[in-house]
Amino acid sequence: MTPEAITRAQQQAERKYAIAAAKIIESSEERLAADRNRQAANGALRSGGTWNLVAKNFAARLEALLQERLGALLDAYELYGVPLDDEIEGSVILDLSKLRESEAENLNKFAPAQPWLGQRAAIHISEELSRVSDFLNEAKSAIEERRNKPRPSPSYPTVSAKMGQPLIFVSCGQSTPSERELGKAVAKLVEEKTTCIAYFAENQTTLEGVTENILKRLNDAIAFIAIMHPRGDVTNPKERDGPARVRGSVWVEQEIAIAAFISQALGRPMRVRCYVHQNIGLEGLRDKVHLNPVRFHNDSEILDDLNSFIPSWSDIGKRHRKEPLSLKANIKHQRVAIPGGSGNDQRYMLQVNVENDGEREATDFRLDVDFPSALVDGSGYVIKVPSTDPRFARFRIASNARGIEHLYPGDQTDDLVTFYYAITEKMKRESPEQLEEKVTATVYSGNMRPRSTVKTISELTD
Repeated sequence: MTPEAITRAQQQAERKYAIAAAKIIESSEERLAADRNRQAANGALRSGGTWNLVAKNFAARLEALLQERLGALLDAYELYGVPLDDEIEGSVILDLSKLRESEAENLNKFAPAQPWLGQRAAIHISEELSRVSDFLNEAKSAIEERRNKPRPSPSYPTVSAKMGQPLIFVSCGQSTPSERELGKAVAKLVEEKTTCIAYFAENQTTLEGVTENILKRLNDAIAFIAIMHPRGDVTNPKERDGPARVRGSVWVEQEIAIAAFISQALGRPMRVRCYVHQNIGLEGLRDKVHLNPVRFHNDSEILDDLNSFIPSWSDIGKRHRKEPLSLKANIKHQRVAIPGGSGNDQRYMLQVNVENDGEREATDFRLDVDFPSALVDGSGYVIKVPSTDPRFARFRIASNARGIEHLYPGDQTDDLVTFYYAITEKMKRESPEQLEEKVTATVYSGNMRPRSTVKTISELTD
């Protein structure tokens, strides 16, 4: 276990919890509004019945949030291989305690601020929330179950959790210690000088190992480095009097053939750098495809060439590989008329949608838009939520609120967040620096790292 693994697990838990919490709160708010309308229609809005409904709603919300938080933490620690030792157990329990305290405090503040509830409702809410478990026993029980959860039988080693990064496949013989060291040195050079990770294929002796650790990695690769050492002489039975030819590694020959199939038959271009010992002749598929191999005599020549060549692949990952799950926000604007207005003041509508520019469908997501508060025109926006920074207004929408169950690669939604903002002549004259304030739209989804699109106000004016 490393501090990095713990940090990544906690970040993943935060992302997963944020999406679940948004759904829980939205559902709770919908029930609250329905109960309020029903009680008002029955002439019983300011009654004990209403107070009990609100109190039970908030208690259910708090318990659901605690359950989701616990599940998100345990799932994330398991995902990143963090053992659930006493230190992690204490951290989980402390996290839940803080969440329970902060959420209960917020919910207790709700009633006194609502004219239709008042102080007596606050008493009901406080009593109901106090009945919600502190989750100490639940957490301990869940952690113990995870600790003793049956583990799947060991499989063959695969590339580490860094597989979210683009991959360069290194194919090099391993018949001698020097060949193995060369393969490792090439892989290290790739990771030092590009944004990719390197996969140096290990010897495999089973079908499962070949499938998992070679074929799948070749399929994932965006570039391929092949190094072919001599493996002895061969003769053609039809040319008994002909000279013997030096053959290369059969493994490397096969991997070159697979890479050629992926690139040419499947239509997924793959960058290739091929090194062939000067004594090896052309044969098989290498005689038909244009690899433009670099001939070498000593292994040191390969590293010297790669040192000068590999920087040309420095951004290959950014240009050639999409993230499996990748959503981005598109920020647009449209100028609209000012009701009864005139002069040089300007009014606009901000429009933000979500686009899937990855390779995997998204089944849920959340969009947050932070906009300078002073420029927002109008009020009563139902998707406006409290912001952690008073200088900015935050607008939030989740995919399920719009009935979006699938967002497929290449597709984008209709505008999910829309609101008006005003740019006055006085502001441009007296506070022109406000034109450089930033508008940020952030998308959250699954285990995707939150992704933000940022524009300045000046970019959102005509």
